[in-house]
Amino acid sequence: MSRCGHDTCLFQRTCLVVQAEFELFEAREDRARRRERGRSLASAVGLGDAEGELFEVVLYSSELPLRIRAAELLCVALDRVAKRAA
Repeated sequence: MSRCGHDTCLFQRTCLVVQAEFELFEAREDRARRRERGRSLASAVGLGDAEGELFEVVLYSSELPLRIRAAELLCVALDRVAKRAA
């Protein structure tokens, strides 16, 4: 969905509000999908929801240092799971 495109739209404020609401809805849906994917991946390897958040950071963060740190923490968690299974 995009702005109406009318230079002199009488409903510009309404168009902008609708656009903003749509973008907020999409952002919330995207966040929910990311959260679910992180939880699913964590569960698949024997980790909990907290580690699911680490998967989210590794997969979606735009900040490389955060991604690297989250990956390090995931390695620690996976090592813990492996030692428990041994």
